[in-house]
Amino acid sequence: MTLQKYEFGHRDQKIRKRWLITLPFMLVIELLTLWSHLSDAQEGWGTIVLFAAFSLVIYALLYFFGYRKHGIRFLLFYLLYPVLRIKDFASIAEIFKVSDVYEAMGLLLILGPYGWWYFASFRLIEVNKQVQDWKKQLKKQKAAAPAEN
Repeated sequence: MTLQKYEFGHRDQKIRKRWLITLPFMLVIELLTLWSHLSDAQEGWGTIVLFAAFSLVIYALLYFFGYRKHGIRFLLFYLLYPVLRIKDFASIAEIFKVSDVYEAMGLLLILGPYGWWYFASFRLIEVNKQVQDWKKQLKKQKAAAPAEN
């Protein structure tokens, strides 16, 4: 008799819980960052609402595919996409030029949660990989079971 549902260990449950708690915080941080950038650029409220709705959809997809369906691809794509968009390393150096203490504190307030988000997300990918491997083993067992009868 095989189990039909993956049993998460205590460590796996903690990792999943931390990621799930981090998800809404990152959505709020992203929306605040988006709002501050767009309001400085004198964009209309329609643009801000459109980007906010897009962010909500993306985070809903992250929850669905990363947490509920134990997926890896969409979560990994979302985490690596900003790295792929960087055109040259000079733009990275420009980002980290800080002229005063307030900018440094703002930079830390943004980078700190993003660092935690990446850490929690890569840990969730590790757990999801275990679930996917378990599902593959279960399929192999089910495929081999009728052949034995």
